[in-house]
Amino acid sequence: MTNRQSPDMHTEAGFPLPLGASWTEATGAVNFAVYSSAATSMFLCLSTPADHALGRLTWEIAFDPIVNRTGDTWHLAVVGLDSNLLYGFKVEPCGSFSELDSGTAGAKPRSHVLLDPHARTVVNGRTRFGQLGPQDVEYGSPGVYGTGPTWPLTLAALPHAAPAKPFDWEGDRPLGRPMEDLVIYEMHVRGFTAHTSSGVEAPGTYSGVIEKLDYLQDLGINAVELLPIHEFNELEYYDGGSPARYNFWGYSTLAFQALMARYAASDAATEFKQLVKACHQRGIEVILDVVFNHTAEGSEAGPTLSFRGLDNTTYYMLAPGGQCYNYSGCGNTLNCNHPVVSAFILDCLRTWVLDFHVDGFRFDLGSILTRAPSMWTRPKGCGGGGKHEDAARGEAAGARMSGATSPPPPQGPRHMDAGAGSATGTPLSDPGLIEAISTDPVLARTKLIAEAWDCGGLVQVGAFPHYAGRWSEWNGRFRDAARAFLKGSPGAHAGAFAAALCASPDANGEGGRDGETHNLSWNCGEEGPTRDPGVAGLRARQARNHAAALLLAQGVPMLVQGDECGHSKGGNNNTYCHDSPLNWLDWRAASADEGGLARFVRALLALRAAHPALREKGWRGGGDLVWHGPVAGEEPGWGEDGRFVAFSLPESDGGGLYVAFNAGHGAVTAALPARAGRVWEVALDSGRAPPFDVLTADSALSADQVHAVRAAGEPWRRAGVLPMLPYSCAVCVSVPDPLTSA
Repeated sequence: MTNRQSPDMHTEAGFPLPLGASWTEATGAVNFAVYSSAATSMFLCLSTPADHALGRLTWEIAFDPIVNRTGDTWHLAVVGLDSNLLYGFKVEPCGSFSELDSGTAGAKPRSHVLLDPHARTVVNGRTRFGQLGPQDVEYGSPGVYGTGPTWPLTLAALPHAAPAKPFDWEGDRPLGRPMEDLVIYEMHVRGFTAHTSSGVEAPGTYSGVIEKLDYLQDLGINAVELLPIHEFNELEYYDGGSPARYNFWGYSTLAFQALMARYAASDAATEFKQLVKACHQRGIEVILDVVFNHTAEGSEAGPTLSFRGLDNTTYYMLAPGGQCYNYSGCGNTLNCNHPVVSAFILDCLRTWVLDFHVDGFRFDLGSILTRAPSMWTRPKGCGGGGKHEDAARGEAAGARMSGATSPPPPQGPRHMDAGAGSATGTPLSDPGLIEAISTDPVLARTKLIAEAWDCGGLVQVGAFPHYAGRWSEWNGRFRDAARAFLKGSPGAHAGAFAAALCASPDANGEGGRDGETHNLSWNCGEEGPTRDPGVAGLRARQARNHAAALLLAQGVPMLVQGDECGHSKGGNNNTYCHDSPLNWLDWRAASADEGGLARFVRALLALRAAHPALREKGWRGGGDLVWHGPVAGEEPGWGEDGRFVAFSLPESDGGGLYVAFNAGHGAVTAALPARAGRVWEVALDSGRAPPFDVLTADSALSADQVHAVRAAGEPWRRAGVLPMLPYSCAVCVSVPDPLTSA
């Protein structure tokens, strides 16, 4: 490596905006701009593909702090760069807070090659998911970067000149579906088609998903929520000794504006754009699961990859001694309401909307986005250290730090800055980042979904700042109420279940818990796989009951990949590290649908689409929803013994609806509400064996069979009652009475 640039290159002052690397058409230069208030020196690192494969750099170019710095932004334009070059940055000083504070940072000046936070394409020598990086590199030798095959030298690709033929979106525009009309399918890009049974040309890729979109459309799905597709390192926990040591889910972002390259069969950007366009052509919106609560750099003892080396005290919530606040449960917490970090997050969100046409975002651990930032002074020459604004008060602010139980003693003057009026981590009543996202003109029509809690005990379900209805929330209370009631758990669960079905505005009632300490699962009398037909039949009924509760309730339903075909993870409720059939959709089960669950789900979604009363925008209250017990004229039993809940909705173009759930151990004969000139027709009944659980003529059930079943049930219908098996649900639709309308 040389510290001189290539003779074919020459440098210019460059511009502070936009941040990242950008192509300048007029001069043929690449402009590099990077934020760092901590750096006293900055260097642009360039590497040829050949040198990169060896973990080495080819050139370093120093930024002139007089010419190439505006405020806290370092910028440099370089003319004559080969488009195949890769780039990164080095800074002085560089390291964690503890290194800087102890004075050891100077022992290894510029020891880290840092990834640009605004990188659009990340290159690490690995092209396939799970593939190790170069193994013949002399890791640890002078001039060799990267720590090993699982963390090889990671750089960003240069931007190219505008292509002669840009991507053809074919007039693609946002679909703009009302939020209340969505049926969301949570999908893992790799897991959706990685199984050999998928039969796609490139399993586990964006293009593989495209080949299976017709399946989702046929099911009735109109939105997909993709687990993280930002660049992450699936090998960060890998030790070579276990197939269950991958970061499969991807909640450990390395670069927030770069696509996960190993989810692509070819060029990731082109392939993902093709996926979004193909979704929109089928009426399916695309929502991204974004992880702006932490990064892959972990705790203060974690690796220095990008943000930490450039400006540790800006990008992360830090205690006065430099320990990371750990509201994410993953070692660090992004300093989201710091003005610089807020601007960065907004920039990232706009990129996905403008460049990739996505329709919305689901914010992982969204409550972190509402917490007060840590703010620091940085006296001249202090580099990455400085004094924390909490230090004068010496307050812990309820932090959960990875390296200590309480902050060190006060050690400096309090410094007030924008947003620094609250102790670090304090929940803000009017968080600047949430307001900025909610009011940003580019994001104005996007869906915004919050996972409204975090690992620091902040639970905001039902209380997340929504800014005039811009935000929706994941509803853990619905999940818990449905599970508790449908399994017949002891206790008074009928009221909570009823409230969940009608989207009650009641307070969350979680008591500060995250909802994951109890799964409320039940294997129907036998653990694991079973040959007992009674147990198997009850499990099948319960799967239908849960699907009905989800898809017939008010609010936006979300199916998890494989729910529609009974995909099981064998009791493992946290499969984040398994790149295996535990997380892969088995297309043999999805296609065969031997148990008929997918057909039942498809019928539920068709019913939901046909009845606007199931898709209200807000809480359904008042007199148009009527609760029923099994006895005519009575409400459900709301006490300890209540195991039956039913409700009816008024007449509409598709007819009125009666929906009943019997979670008791015995059969029930329920009285149907009388309606003048109309009778009730059973549409779905989970108590009947497939295919008779769905009374619709299709490939599984002929019109003659449907007629025969209805004829057999005519005496019950004329009596105005509905017989229900234990642990079953039924849906009836009101139709004109042929005896009175003839």
